[in-house]
Amino acid sequence: MGFRNMSQFNLALLAKQGWRILNNADSLVTKSYTWKSIWAAKDVLRKGLIWRVGTGTNISINNDAWVPEALHFRLSSTVDSLRDCYVHMLIDNNKRKWKEELIRYTFSEEDAEIILRIPLAGVPHDDFLAWG
Repeated sequence: MGFRNMSQFNLALLAKQGWRILNNADSLVTKSYTWKSIWAAKDVLRKGLIWRVGTGTNISINNDAWVPEALHFRLSSTVDSLRDCYVHMLIDNNKRKWKEELIRYTFSEEDAEIILRIPLAGVPHDDFLAWG
């Protein structure tokens, strides 16, 4: 198999198991020694999680990881006036399109372009966490 860095490979496997446990908190595994070992890899798991935009109601514009092309899945700069704002405010739900004019006015050119490239589903669905 030729793994170059066994430590990173091990962390990746632990993070994968952690993801399974996050999605099934009632699992018997959560009470075991294995769970405690996996929990040690929680930071790796957190760094790799990204919100996938559905309705945008659960995703904080400034505080959450939701921008796939951005470093750490976050916008390059925060807009202080958007501190308590959510992604759904940037979406025209009737047309299921981004509010392009608002986005271009509010964000840097680079961030605006990145946001506008995020695809929106034709039918709204709940936001969900995914492995980035």
